[in-house]
Amino acid sequence: MLRLRSLHADEKTIISTRGDIDLSTAHDFEVQLTEELERGEKTLVVNLAHTSYIDSSGLAVLLRVHKALQTSGGKLSVIGCQPSLTRVFNMVGFQHLFQIQERLPSRLRRIQR
Repeated sequence: MLRLRSLHADEKTIISTRGDIDLSTAHDFEVQLTEELERGEKTLVVNLAHTSYIDSSGLAVLLRVHKALQTSGGKLSVIGCQPSLTRVFNMVGFQHLFQIQERLPSRLRRIQR
């Protein structure tokens, strides 16, 4: 089961995930991100601090959202990645498309509690 939570702060929308992003949950993940795009959000930050696994369906969602944001002058970032996710993102070249950070900024850690 994937749980999703959105937080609007500092002209950014932070979508926090809890659980794996795979074939059975990628649709819900995409719906959440797409709803933020439809609201006109230009800066999306996906917080994966509580996600240890993402498969190709989840990666495809991130790629589609990145492309949609790029078209509208927006930006996608991924934060809180566990080393295993960072390796996957680097293997597929996502580090060249958008910012990927393993550590959550300290300010965000306080907000997310």
